[in-house]
Amino acid sequence: MNIYPILLLFVLISCSQQSNANKSSHYSGKHDNWKASEIVDYKLSIINGNAVEEYSFFKDGYVKATIGTTDGPVAGPVFYWEIDKNGILIIKDYDKKSIVKIAKISDGNNIISAECERQEVWSKCKYKKEKD
Repeated sequence: MNIYPILLLFVLISCSQQSNANKSSHYSGKHDNWKASEIVDYKLSIINGNAVEEYSFFKDGYVKATIGTTDGPVAGPVFYWEIDKNGILIIKDYDKKSIVKIAKISDGNNIISAECERQEVWSKCKYKKEKD
């Protein structure tokens, strides 16, 4: 019996599991839970040098967005929002696929410090919060 095909399959499965282990769609750090009352009728605008990322939240679950770069094109799509069971704000596209997940770390003086997940990579981000 030739065991090489079985070994090859085992190696491929092991490598696949390891590469997926570095990506996580779940935030496991300490964070504050979002509440709908904190975002409905508010706008979050990212604080970043050349990024344009603004989200206006509506009670019916829609998000009016402006995304792009300050020196490049911008778009104005309509997305959906929800707060998951872990208190993380998720903005989704028309296929209900996650665009960004925002885990709120702190909120003060209308500045939200957060951890944001885009394409399964978490990074620090800050948003300015304004009444819309």
